[in-house]
Amino acid sequence: MTTNNYYKGYDISACQNSNFSWQAIVDAGQSFIIARNGVGSNQLDGCYARNVAGAKSVGLSIMCYNVIYPLSNDDPAKIAAYHYKASEGIPSAIDLEYPLPQDWKARGISAASITQWTLEYLQAYTALGGVKPLFYSYPSFFQALNLPQSFADTYGLWIASYTSAPVTAKPWTNDQWQVWQWQGGSAAKLSNGSPVDTDYCKDLSIFAVGSVQPVIAPPPPVPVINTPDPIVEPINLIPEAPAPVVQDPNPITATATVSAPSNIITEVEGALQNNPGILTAVQNVVVKIIQKLFHIR
Repeated sequence: MTTNNYYKGYDISACQNSNFSWQAIVDAGQSFIIARNGVGSNQLDGCYARNVAGAKSVGLSIMCYNVIYPLSNDDPAKIAAYHYKASEGIPSAIDLEYPLPQDWKARGISAASITQWTLEYLQAYTALGGVKPLFYSYPSFFQALNLPQSFADTYGLWIASYTSAPVTAKPWTNDQWQVWQWQGGSAAKLSNGSPVDTDYCKDLSIFAVGSVQPVIAPPPPVPVINTPDPIVEPINLIPEAPAPVVQDPNPITATATVSAPSNIITEVEGALQNNPGILTAVQNVVVKIIQKLFHIR
């Protein structure tokens, strides 16, 4: 099988220490590092932070792996949170190869319980960072588990197969892998003399932070308030003409008949001559008025 089109890398842990040359790894043609992070329910790899920093310093792609022990008395979601917190958000893989199948019965576990525990761990881990971990193991362990097809449909495969071509197991097919661990420290050594596992990878994009991001709801849009434009009354700079006075075509005209003064005197004189008693009465009244005015008795 030709591997010319694959990227080469190492998976490392505290077993190799950290006193080796990172530049020598790059000079050896390696493109990525998979560093151990969590171990079981309560342990972390003591060299993880230094390995991540060293890989970053020379531009290597980085992934972490967490060793899980799917025992019935451990909470998978709690352990997933413990591992994720220590991972610094770097894409990850799970390493499932313990307990050995021959020890399952003695530990009170089964293929079904391991499958369920592992599924809960993977779902909890994915929910925390939005990145689905790869699934690492070897063919005979997968055969003992007999995982459902949904695992292959959901999670990528990192297969340990020390053969000339990768051999997988159901539910994955032989060409359905992302990382292939093809040597288990039997050939390659770091600059400090420590043996190291060697791997091939088809696509380095799986090492990108946030390569599978959770769906984030967009922020709600800012409401647009449609305020109507104010109604501006037009300013009339030309004064209005006064309303025309409408003349009544048929005005009512009051008329008075005024007699001339000469006519009045004539009428009074005629009345006195025809009624002499009136003149005497008037004279008496005039006399009384004069007496009152001048106090004459």
